[in-house]
Amino acid sequence: FSITGEPSGASGQSLSTTSATTDGSGEASTTLTLGDTVGSYDVTGSVSGAGSVVFTASATAGAASDMTIETQPGASTAGGAVAGPASVRVTDTGGNPISGVDVTASLNGGSLTGGSTATEATGLDGIASFGNLVIETAGSYTLTFNAAASGVSDVESATFDVSAASASSIVASSGDGQSGEISTTLSSPFVVQVTDEFGNAVFGETVTFSITGEPSGASGQSLSTTSATTDGS
Repeated sequence: FSITGEPSGASGQSLSTTSATTDGSGEASTTLTLGDTVGSYDVTGSVSGAGSVVFTASATAGAASDMTIETQPGASTAGGAVAGPASVRVTDTGGNPISGVDVTASLNGGSLTGGSTATEATGLDGIASFGNLVIETAGSYTLTFNAAASGVSDVESATFDVSAASASSIVASSGDGQSGEISTTLSSPFVVQVTDEFGNAVFGETVTFSITGEPSGASGQSLSTTSATTDGS
């Protein structure tokens, strides 16, 4: 007896014996232990002068046992889907993909929006891809993935950053309503804060200042700067 066909990359397949003697009924046997790869295995039994026969057996995937990060989440913008998209692969002990396993993503250090799709099922390739994870608060985060399969450990992604969306609002932060003697510089600057639609501070936005109102006949009034760039706060 010999193994004459196996899936590409398979290992571990074996026969209980490669040689057997026929009994009184003319029969001889061997038992196949399947390899670690899904697919078809062929075993040939031959007798000198009598020819040969071929047996075929199929190996199916085992139970889910491992989960790994397939694609890490990337730098993203508040209110948009997390870049990547992040994905994980679920396999059996032989590395064969397992389909139909529900995997749930959760955000560490914050929360996903209610419109996010936090649970995805693995496909035929064993991969669950998360293309609709939305975060509205800027910051640094990681994702934890949990598979609905006994014995499969959770996995955590690398850290990724979510930056503010485009500027949508400007408000006076401090300095309004001051008074001072004529021809003196006010004690505190006029400070504005620029935010996106989710309330995140927008870094690097250019703000232009101008004097738009003054007493009749006034002169000498000025600003320390007419243009400034927003910081991270």
